[in-house]
Amino acid sequence: MELTDKVAIVTGAARGIGFNIASKLSREGATVLLIDKEEEELAKAQQLLTNSKRNVQSYVLDVTDDFAVMSFLAQLRESERKIDILVNNAGISPKVDGVRRETHTIPINEWEQVLKVNLTAPFLFTKGVLPMMMEKGWGRIVNISSVAGRQASKIAGSHYAATKSALIGFSRTVASEYGKYGITVNNVAPGRIESKMAEMATEQVAENFLRQVPLGKSGTPQDVSAAVLFLCSEGANYITGATIDVNGGIYMN
Repeated sequence: MELTDKVAIVTGAARGIGFNIASKLSREGATVLLIDKEEEELAKAQQLLTNSKRNVQSYVLDVTDDFAVMSFLAQLRESERKIDILVNNAGISPKVDGVRRETHTIPINEWEQVLKVNLTAPFLFTKGVLPMMMEKGWGRIVNISSVAGRQASKIAGSHYAATKSALIGFSRTVASEYGKYGITVNNVAPGRIESKMAEMATEQVAENFLRQVPLGKSGTPQDVSAAVLFLCSEGANYITGATIDVNGGIYMN
């Protein structure tokens, strides 16, 4: 199998898109470290994958806890286990009664929380795994951005859109710095995907959005994980700094 002997980290892996990404990577032979703060959901995810004879391990970790994240990565660097693949998937998009806050109503603590989960955590995980990938001369980093980072956001708040746009710029710069070490850094930018996050929006908001989608439907976690799997494979060996849009055509580049 293509990813046999590879070790991957997937954040936000307890359910939805993250779980599906972890499932696909492990199916292809990778050992996957599942990261999530929801202990009960994470235990269920590990059990499901273990029952399918997948090689996975779970770690309860709040990605907004800088010290905990840095300690976890330091322990990995000091161990014999080296990371080959990183998927920064964890993300939040706060809403009130299913509707985004307009910018002038966003509390500063909510703004900072969104930045910590959606942007600072990917930075910390990326910073932590790069030395291990450099040592191996091979690595795959995939950041989960969003269509909200590609155009004016229609459902999410400006804080979410800002982080997802910034993630694309971050990825391009890291890709340009570390390509010489055999490390690729890319993005997947989903549109509306059937997930817990999508369910936070009201039915009317969702219907209005889908009317603008050329394919006329929501995507699935499998649609996103298929793109991630490709970017982690040898088939994407000459792709870096790119963004794959998985959005049903609502944004075309």
